[in-house]
Amino acid sequence: MASETYERRQLYGGAIEAEVPARFDDISEVRQVEDNQEVFSDARTDQSIIFEIAEYEDTVGDGFAPAHYLQDIAEANDATGVSASVAVPFARTLAQPEITYCGVIVGQQDVAKFREHAKNTVRVYLCVMRLPSYRTDLLISMNAPMTLSEQSSSSGQCGTLSPIGDVEAVFNHVIQSFNIKDFGLFG
Repeated sequence: MASETYERRQLYGGAIEAEVPARFDDISEVRQVEDNQEVFSDARTDQSIIFEIAEYEDTVGDGFAPAHYLQDIAEANDATGVSASVAVPFARTLAQPEITYCGVIVGQQDVAKFREHAKNTVRVYLCVMRLPSYRTDLLISMNAPMTLSEQSSSSGQCGTLSPIGDVEAVFNHVIQSFNIKDFGLFG
């Protein structure tokens, strides 16, 4: 992929900001998005980036939180063929002491788009940032198709699939640029 161009996006009314590739559209301009989410998608690559505010899961240890939320995503997607790497801590350049843990995990799942029967193999990159003093877990996920079923609605409209290294570079950039400007968002 050629050099990626990023745009600084204001999330949750400007309380958070992050740089997202310019090629990604804000889905809230097209359809209703849950209040606790910000969703961006690139129709050409069928990739998406989702920011989500979740309630802090105090029964889940920090090192297990990424796998816990990755499993939640798989269940919400009715996914099959789910696999995952081991969660690893992630060092962000921007230190925000309120974030006591930041970890990433990479998973793969077979999932149908729009509840179709045809399933695509999608790699899911997930970052979990924990803010226990605010009873909040922040999730950043990036979904990138690895293979598309010929019967999937995505197969005809998606261009070439992105190499793993390019997707990982985008995901890392988004995490590094993520900045909470107003912790009042969390109550």
